[in-house]
Amino acid sequence: MKLISLTSLSSYALGFLAVSILLLFQCCTYTQRIKDGSMAFERKQYSVAVEMLKSEFSKSKSRVERGKIAFMLAESLQYLGENETSIDWFKKAYDNQFGDKALQGYAFALKQDEQYDEAAKAFKELGIETGDPITYRKEISACEVARVWKETPNEERAFDVEISDFNSSASDYAPVYLASDEIIFTSDRGEASGESIYNWTGREFSDLFRYSNGKISVMDGPFNSKDNDGTISFNRDRNYAVFTRCYQREGEDSYCILMESSLINDSWTEPQELPFIEANVNYGQPAVNAGGDVIYFASDHPDGWGGFDLYKVMKIADEWNEPVILPLRLNTIEDEQFPFLQLDTLYFSSTGHGGMGGLDIYKTYKRPNGTWAPVQNLKYPINSGGDDFGFAIQTTSLPGKIAEGFFSSNRKDGAGNDDIYAFIEKVPVIPETAVVEVEVDSSEIISKTKKEIIYKIIGHVISDEYKDINDPSTIVEGATTDVANAQVTITTTDETIDVKGNENGYFEQVISTDGNYDFLVSADGYLTNTAQLSVQFDEEDISSSEQLFRLKVKLDRIFKDVEINLENIYYDLDKWDIRTDAEPTLLELVKNLNLNPNIRIQLSSHTDCRGDDPYNEWLSQKRAQSAVDFLISQGIDASRLEAKGYGESIPFDPCVCNQCSEEQHQANRRTTFKIIE
Repeated sequence: MKLISLTSLSSYALGFLAVSILLLFQCCTYTQRIKDGSMAFERKQYSVAVEMLKSEFSKSKSRVERGKIAFMLAESLQYLGENETSIDWFKKAYDNQFGDKALQGYAFALKQDEQYDEAAKAFKELGIETGDPITYRKEISACEVARVWKETPNEERAFDVEISDFNSSASDYAPVYLASDEIIFTSDRGEASGESIYNWTGREFSDLFRYSNGKISVMDGPFNSKDNDGTISFNRDRNYAVFTRCYQREGEDSYCILMESSLINDSWTEPQELPFIEANVNYGQPAVNAGGDVIYFASDHPDGWGGFDLYKVMKIADEWNEPVILPLRLNTIEDEQFPFLQLDTLYFSSTGHGGMGGLDIYKTYKRPNGTWAPVQNLKYPINSGGDDFGFAIQTTSLPGKIAEGFFSSNRKDGAGNDDIYAFIEKVPVIPETAVVEVEVDSSEIISKTKKEIIYKIIGHVISDEYKDINDPSTIVEGATTDVANAQVTITTTDETIDVKGNENGYFEQVISTDGNYDFLVSADGYLTNTAQLSVQFDEEDISSSEQLFRLKVKLDRIFKDVEINLENIYYDLDKWDIRTDAEPTLLELVKNLNLNPNIRIQLSSHTDCRGDDPYNEWLSQKRAQSAVDFLISQGIDASRLEAKGYGESIPFDPCVCNQCSEEQHQANRRTTFKIIE
């Protein structure tokens, strides 16, 4: 059996994207006379291919030929958005000796159909068949997590989700807010002005539509054309827009590009292609920042990480710079698409972070140091086994209000091919822990001339999720779990308040003044952490009797006797002095030791294999002691610290010394710590 590479996994995942996404990222070839199902498949005439291939399958007597036909049929059904039907055809392809690709298609189709137990079995079998179980371990883990998320009781889910009022049986997707009561979305419904795309599905090209005051109309202005138009984004003032247009010309391939238009004197200018667009590359799904001078978008540029990646481009001095690809913390070798910006938070969809099936919606944010935080999966019911994408939040909501908005999905039991769903974030129900009764003199008259507003902090304590809570290497990427019964100390300039979280990780506190609030959060089995929240009351808003201010605090699970690498600690050749560039990392360790006064740690140093053993042991001991001495100089009690030099005896990468690359040597030269008490 041949090994299916990660690269082929990435390219294969493209077949599991929603039909409408592919219509906006097509690279179709021109129409020719179709002779058989194989030719229809190669020419991307999938609706034609399905009928021809079914007929050819029933007539074929060759098992090998039947396997090939069944596989093309299954993939055609995938491109047409008929995942459930494709499952049987992938199985037939595998049973007729088509091989690993058919089994892989079968596993992914089961996962997208939310048959997670069966999908996990198929991925396990695929690992055995290919001789590479590690490649598919991530998918098996994702199936287990997805099943748990799907089975979460409704009352514990973070969101309520339902089909939107303006959805139809056509493909409707990528909604954006033009105003609080006005939505622009993309659709291939009958009113669309584009030409048919017979060589793919026979349906219309997509156009932009407007939904306002319960009525739907084709969006006015120069945005819609005879080509494939959609996925638009506006700046804060709604006077600048960027959208996707896909051209298809007779005799040549077609590609998608980004177009821009500005509102001048109440009229939108004729859309122009953005200047950084390159030939033979797809660009689409823009997200424009508030000022209109930054655009995030998706592209399959050949210099990317793989599949479709997210890029960022900035306008400086009225000129667009060259786009910059976002880092691998966000992008993967698979597909990242549909970015959406809300202040410093970036939402996007991906097939590469171990989600529930197809595209899942994730979020991240920019840290103060400019790096991106680890991505977080929005879980079920926002995500599903299908493709979930085109996320949009009501950006006019005030801080502390319940988040609401829309997203798109081709999940099971929808109304059409791709559907637009509305969501609203639920306020967690937290039981009262105490009731205080106050007697009031019956003669006292209380008069309220102004509606009273309750101001409340809602906190949520979480931690990373692990398949095995005793093994940090089993972390489930992008998944978190609630930390029950956390102890929380809230401090302001005037008072200190102690509260306790509930079983679901939530805590709440009614507050009477705005300003800065500091939080000290601890729980059994976790390292204590701190957080800050700046609160500003909106006393002009009397539409609600309650204003909520939300906070999320993440605690790290304590793993005893497990080495944790300290990043960015380097030493000069044959030296053991602590360099200036290592101090920030050690100061962060000082902070954690101060927050957790009952733990004791061992600081360890490791060398690469170059040099003799006695020297390496001596040098590593010196370096470990230097790190300990630095912590002592910052006020950490020496009795809580232990220095240990291991020399080259425990390599991170056990390569053959004279064959190690410089990168492998660098990985082996490291400073670590572990909690020993």
